[in-house]
Amino acid sequence: MFDTLFFHIAAKIVLSDPEKEIIKTFFTARKFKRKQFLLQEGETCKQLSFIAKGLIKSYNVDDKGEDHINLFGWEGW
Repeated sequence: MFDTLFFHIAAKIVLSDPEKEIIKTFFTARKFKRKQFLLQEGETCKQLSFIAKGLIKSYNVDDKGEDHINLFGWEGW
């Protein structure tokens, strides 16, 4: 997970090894199964997420039960 994160950070700034270790303390690695939710309807988002691998989508379900995708998030996002 951290390789992908630091690769994207390195495009903007250079970090020392001690700085990387500090940054790691702010992240918790989590794996999700296919169709598992990061956040459910009605829950309050209390954290930011970084996608190291895979793809996520944000969507709403209308009164007719149809999904409406708001956004996709991909690796490195």
